[in-house]
Amino acid sequence: MEKRLEHFLRSATEHGWKIVQKAQPNLTLCREVSQRFPVLPDDYRYFLERVASCANAGQTVWFNCEGEFNGDVPELAFPWNDFEKMSSEWSEGDEQVTRFWANHLPIMMSVHGDYAYVALQYEGDQCRSVVWGWAPEFEEASVCAETFAEFIDRLTVAIRDGSDSGLIASFL
Repeated sequence: MEKRLEHFLRSATEHGWKIVQKAQPNLTLCREVSQRFPVLPDDYRYFLERVASCANAGQTVWFNCEGEFNGDVPELAFPWNDFEKMSSEWSEGDEQVTRFWANHLPIMMSVHGDYAYVALQYEGDQCRSVVWGWAPEFEEASVCAETFAEFIDRLTVAIRDGSDSGLIASFL
């Protein structure tokens, strides 16, 4: 994962992304996240341990990093679980919506077009895939990668090549 992350960070920085790396690898997540998702995939944990913040130049697309999960980013307009809260409100507490979000950890958010997210999809304590979804039907998610590392590879290529078509364009 080290080389993948270095390649992604280099490509993203070269294309205007604002990235802050941590001085030392570490990770402490708030109780809500750590209780709901006690086992993070190794590749995503590696990312979180090393990246403090990561957003596109317009700050309309960003990764939920430790600060976002812990509420330590005062200027953040969209908390990490904001789309979950919107869905719950729109659905008036529909059990299916509640179940969906109990098994999806949003790791990336986009607000530069339709609201969109990338999430780790869980089955029990195990992450099964990486999915993406869009408003207004956030829960109609589809698999975009089998692993976080695979998603990072796809995103790196899209950033490097300036891909402005397809679903990945929502996250550039």
